[in-house]
Amino acid sequence: MVFWGRNMLNHIDQPRASATIFWMILLGAMLSGCGLNRWLPLEPGVYMPTSNAATAGSIESLEVDRGNHLATFHSADGATTVVSFSSRDKLDWPTGCPANIGSTYMEVLDIAGRPLTIAGLTFEDPILVRNCPTDPERIALREDGPVGGGGGACAGLDKCLTFGRQPSTTLILTRPIINAKRLPSSMKGYELYSWTAEADDSWQFTLITGTNRLKTAEEITVGENQVTQSDWVKITVTGTEELKTLLERLQPGTELSWQGQDWLENEQQVATNVILPDSHVIKEIQNHCRQLEIQLHVSQ
Repeated sequence: MVFWGRNMLNHIDQPRASATIFWMILLGAMLSGCGLNRWLPLEPGVYMPTSNAATAGSIESLEVDRGNHLATFHSADGATTVVSFSSRDKLDWPTGCPANIGSTYMEVLDIAGRPLTIAGLTFEDPILVRNCPTDPERIALREDGPVGGGGGACAGLDKCLTFGRQPSTTLILTRPIINAKRLPSSMKGYELYSWTAEADDSWQFTLITGTNRLKTAEEITVGENQVTQSDWVKITVTGTEELKTLLERLQPGTELSWQGQDWLENEQQVATNVILPDSHVIKEIQNHCRQLEIQLHVSQ
């Protein structure tokens, strides 16, 4: 009976003991100057669309550069929209996702210039908000106004795009670099051309040293590969996998321009079709260049 009575007493006192411990922890935090509020900064990096509107609008990713105060929206068709932003004072961060104790403060970045049209939506006074809760790490593009309150950054809005942080592990190359001797650096970067021959439907890709002059179709499509002692490079490969391997030989930070037929001289006609491939091929190469830290620019 004594044993049973002690167990019952412990069971009855357990909620009271838990409450006492909780209030002791709370009092200790207050006396030590610590608060229970959470401050969520908007971290730099690459974010992928999580809202249907952004996906339907062919937004591929959003890149936040805190150092240069720039946000870049990448579209699946290769187009980019770059906007500048300013950081809102920490005392002006709104709160959202309320808990029993403490508040969640969400950083706001004010986008310069208005209006901003993204994914078919126009934002008259656009802002980026570090959305709550803490996990998953997401940001929202919306118009300025009351933020948070009883919910997150998009609470009560029909026009709000959300983006999730891309894990750093996805930046690891999915294919190893095999026997890839680095190509020489070029002050004017490199140019990339894609073409098909009349007798063959397979895609050919020619990487050539950048210059200030237009190239002829023959210069691009005829002749053997060259890597000379004067750092002149012209290499042609077949298919996207060979192109990826070739791009892995470029130095990180290389400026690469993917040109279409408008960048060719029209003096000489050859049996080739120098054009940009389909959008899904362009998107695949854009993702690969981003992983390699190559600055790819696709002509429109």
